[in-house]
Amino acid sequence: MTTATAGGTGTPQPASASSSHGAKPASDDRPPPQPLNGNASAPASNSTLPTPAAGPPPAATPLYSASASAAAAAAAAAAAAAAAARLREPGAALGPPYSQTICSDFLGPGPLPPGRRLYLVILNYTLPAGLPHVWEQACFRVCADGGCNRLHDELPSLAPPPPPPPTSALSAAATEPLASASAAAAGTSAASPATAPATAPAAASCTPAATAAAAGAGAAATADPELALRLAHLPDLVLGDLDSLRPDTREFYTRHNVPFLDLSHDQDSTDLTKAVALVEQRFIACDPHPDPDPDRHQILVLGALGGRLDHTLGNLNTVHMFPHLNICLWGDGNLVRLLRPGTARIEPDTRFEGPECGLVPLAGPATATSTGLLYNVDDTPLRVGGLVSTSNQIVGQGPVEVLTDAPLLWTTSLRADPRPEPAELWGRVWGAAGAAGAAPGQP
Repeated sequence: MTTATAGGTGTPQPASASSSHGAKPASDDRPPPQPLNGNASAPASNSTLPTPAAGPPPAATPLYSASASAAAAAAAAAAAAAAAARLREPGAALGPPYSQTICSDFLGPGPLPPGRRLYLVILNYTLPAGLPHVWEQACFRVCADGGCNRLHDELPSLAPPPPPPPTSALSAAATEPLASASAAAAGTSAASPATAPATAPAAASCTPAATAAAAGAGAAATADPELALRLAHLPDLVLGDLDSLRPDTREFYTRHNVPFLDLSHDQDSTDLTKAVALVEQRFIACDPHPDPDPDRHQILVLGALGGRLDHTLGNLNTVHMFPHLNICLWGDGNLVRLLRPGTARIEPDTRFEGPECGLVPLAGPATATSTGLLYNVDDTPLRVGGLVSTSNQIVGQGPVEVLTDAPLLWTTSLRADPRPEPAELWGRVWGAAGAAGAAPGQP
């Protein structure tokens, strides 16, 4: 049984939000389940990414979208008021309409739902073993300063041991770009623009010396599983103060054409805040998709929990700075999301997630009602220094519904990290190692 301590008294008191006293078991009739200012050392090269608007933002543009936050807060407050006005039998499901839907579909083995976009932010703390699993699902991956060291150093320990590289697959992956390079150097057309490898070098670079260097890079990568693994997990960007970045790490990623964005002129925001602001400006704010739902854009922050407490609190603060965005912090065996004012439907992936969970009003007092928890709250005041819902549990496979009049942190434990199938992972890795033969850099 979990208890909450009344502010300053030190006397444990029964907590209806997280103990059996006054708890309300879950009902059985629940419904079925633009770029930032800075000095970039190289332009982003991923041609499949949306092109940011031309020109830098005005100097007075804040790092986070204050207008979007205000609009989101007003909409959330209206949704909360409408939800609170609905008649509901005690213990019954809240039901739609929902102002927010939280899913953990990035944990599952299948592809993301159509239209869902996943962005990874890598921070400078122990990375979850699920990184190789979510890497392939993401459309953009950014390392925040020392997170680049973590990616470089910890990646080999996050992957299963490699099987022997498939010689035939390596030969095809390595020789195709080299054949294209040789053909281009000879003035012939070995592949049409629609079929040529995206990483093939320009004809001007396809000299015999460049071809030999490229062959050496591919051969070295295929002979070294750790190098091959790193080549298959190159970030799209490294940003931040760059003061925690080791010289050898920067040299490695620079050699493999990873761009760096120096934002050391801004000392009033964390590297995570800068990364989230860049993702919002470059991708989310200019999204032409007809579905305006911001929750279809998922920002997943790896290495965000654990270690230094001030860093963890800073990361939680960043989540509150962007209440209109769908941000998930992942680290140290936990996931954390922000519930906006209104009614949220939460769909946990119980193969990995839970049953332990919590509702924490970090930003200020909140009054909340829930369904789908072992110890539901029912129009219950929650506040730091008073009652908070910790050591709660998800009932069955969910869903969970939460109605709140103020922001709440939703936390869940992870029993295990998702892992890719070894054959699938290393097939992708060896393919990337072979494709390294098309790059002019050295291993």
